Amino acid sequence: MAGAVPVLWWFDRFDERIGMLPVVGELVHTEELNGEDTLEFECREVPAKGDRLLWLNDGVWCEHVVVRTDEPLEGLRSVYAESSLCELLDDFIEEQHLVSRTAAQALAVVLAPTRWTVASCDVAGTAGCVLYHVNALWAL
Repeated sequence: MAGAVPVLWWFDRFDERIGMLPVVGELVHTEELNGEDTLEFECREVPAKGDRLLWLNDGVWCEHVVVRTDEPLEGLRSVYAESSLCELLDDFIEEQHLVSRTAAQALAVVLAPTRWTVASCDVAGTAGCVLYHVNALWAL
C-alpha cells in the first residue's frame, strides 16, 4: 500500500471500541484473489490476539483480526493481522441438505455457526445443494 497510512479503528474481540491504533511507518496490505489478505505494520501499542482492526481501503471498509504481535524489550511492536473472513475457516458445517432454498435461506444456514449474519440478499429463485464436511468459507 503506497501513500498515506490509513486510520486503524481498534476494537477488542467483544466489539468494544478501544480507540485508534497509530501506525509507525508503513502499513503493508497484501491481498491476493482467493488467497492471502493480511496487514503488517509496526506500532508503539500492543493489540491483543483476536483484536479487530477496521480501516477504509479505497472507499471500502475492511476488517482484519490480529493474529500475532512481536514485542521486543525495546522499540516498536510488529503486528500481523488477517482478514476477518479467515475466521470462517474455523466454523465447520458437518452436513446440511439445502433443498429448494433461496440464496438468503442458504446463507443463513451457512452463517449459523458464525458471528456473521445476512444483511441483504437480492438473488431471486431457489436451488439446492449438499454441504458435507466443509468450513463456512468454502460453503459461501
